[in-house]
Amino acid sequence: MLPPVLFTIVCDAIESPVHRCSPTQRIARALVFLRRLLGFVLTLLAISVVVFAVLELLPGNAAQVILGEIATPESMAAMEDKLGLNQSAITRYFS
Repeated sequence: MLPPVLFTIVCDAIESPVHRCSPTQRIARALVFLRRLLGFVLTLLAISVVVFAVLELLPGNAAQVILGEIATPESMAAMEDKLGLNQSAITRYFS
């Protein structure tokens, strides 16, 4: 059960202070609010996964961009280790 404060906030944000929501209306509006909030969070998660996947598919990596084209293999390996680019994609996504 949701806290009564949330019901009041949802009700007061939509209705004027003169009209008060019934408990059924409060529950319905709170559920709509929570559904929209969940949809928003899931949309942000999907966007972040898509952006991460696209960046993974592009050639090159951040170490190449930082060090430039004249970087030695040793300096590339050291920079990749420092940036964590040698870890798995799952580990990099959640770090």
